[in-house]
Amino acid sequence: MVIYPEYISSQDLIFKTDSVFVSLTLHENDIWNFSFANGIDIQVEGGFWRLLRDKKIVRVSSDHEQQFGLPAPINLVLSVTEILKSKHLTQIEVVATTGDLILSISDSVVIEVYITSSVYESYSFGIDNKRYIGCGSGQIAVYNN
Repeated sequence: MVIYPEYISSQDLIFKTDSVFVSLTLHENDIWNFSFANGIDIQVEGGFWRLLRDKKIVRVSSDHEQQFGLPAPINLVLSVTEILKSKHLTQIEVVATTGDLILSISDSVVIEVYITSSVYESYSFGIDNKRYIGCGSGQIAVYNN
C-alpha cells in the first residue's frame, strides 16, 4: 500500500512549543538531526542552516570541520550542542514565501534552515504525530506518523 502525502502551502505554518533541546547528530551524507523533548525532531538533509544569537550569526552548517586558521577544526556537533544545552524550542515556523524553516529557541537563539534546491527536499520535522517535509517548490508535504 502506497501512502501519499497531503501537500499544503507553507502559509500560516507556525507551531508553538516548549521542548528542551536533547541532541544534535550528524549522519552520513550531510544529514543533521536536531532532537528536542516531546518527540520533536528536525532533520536537515544536505541543506544549509545557520544558528544566530541576538540576531548575529554564530555558527553555519558549512563551517563544520573547517579550520579557518584556528587551533583546531570547528566541530559543530560539539559547539552547537553546548550553545543549545538546557535551551527550549519555543516555535517552529515555515516561511510562507519560500518554505524556509525558522526555529526559535530560548535566550534569543534562532536556527534558520534554507530550502537549497528547487526540486529536492531540504528538511523535515516531526511534531504532533505528523511529518512535515520542505519540498523544493516551497510546498510542504505532510504525512501522518
